[in-house]
Amino acid sequence: MKYLWILSLTLLVGCGQDEEIVVPNELDKEVEIGDPYEGMSMKAAVELHIRREFSIAADQPIEYQIYQGNCDGDDSLDAVITVNLLDKAVDEAIKSGKVTQMADLGYMGNYNFIIYRDGFSGKFSSSKVIPSSPKAKLAIRFEHILTERHKDIIVEYRILNAAYCNFYTIVNGQPTQINQVKLFDGIGTKDAMAFVLNYEPGMISESRDIVAYEGTFTNPSFKNEDEVYTFIPKITKTSRVHERWFFNPQDFKYYLKKE
Repeated sequence: MKYLWILSLTLLVGCGQDEEIVVPNELDKEVEIGDPYEGMSMKAAVELHIRREFSIAADQPIEYQIYQGNCDGDDSLDAVITVNLLDKAVDEAIKSGKVTQMADLGYMGNYNFIIYRDGFSGKFSSSKVIPSSPKAKLAIRFEHILTERHKDIIVEYRILNAAYCNFYTIVNGQPTQINQVKLFDGIGTKDAMAFVLNYEPGMISESRDIVAYEGTFTNPSFKNEDEVYTFIPKITKTSRVHERWFFNPQDFKYYLKKE
């Protein structure tokens, strides 16, 4: 069975609950006096913001991860926070009476999010949904792609037995998507394929091209269907180019080069 999806749309702090977080009785994002995060540690500020953003009560667990990198070129270290709402996905499936169907699809939906926090101002961006399976947590990497002055954000996610990455750069304090590339597909089937990404000198601008090379790997067989969401293939790059993406600064996005 092979699932091909065409989308229109890319560990420094743990998730322990050992620090008490004070949350207002009403999780109202509109009514705030001053800086609600002033004097808080990174962990405490992130947890409070997540609870407010997603209306999660203080006695409920939250699943998140913080990754840090210089995303805007200043002297401060910025943060990208991933938020996983698998529990919400399961609860909604139960309420809809479609647990079996949703579980078979990995609870695919709007349950994985990223939030950006500017390292200088401490301001959080609005949450950005990454439609995907919440059975697989998002993974974040940082790379110099558009410029050497700062790093751009790469978000890896899963949809059934396929993986993709979305590419984001920061514009006015918000993650702005500039590309999406497939990492692998059909894992565990006879039609499995995988790719290795390189960032090479640009064709028409100073920004790097994103080049996907065909890869080879050992195709697994899964005893448990859920293993597909945690399996990480060890891919060996070949010399065969699968596709090349180039950045157009006028449109501020990547285009696929036609061979």
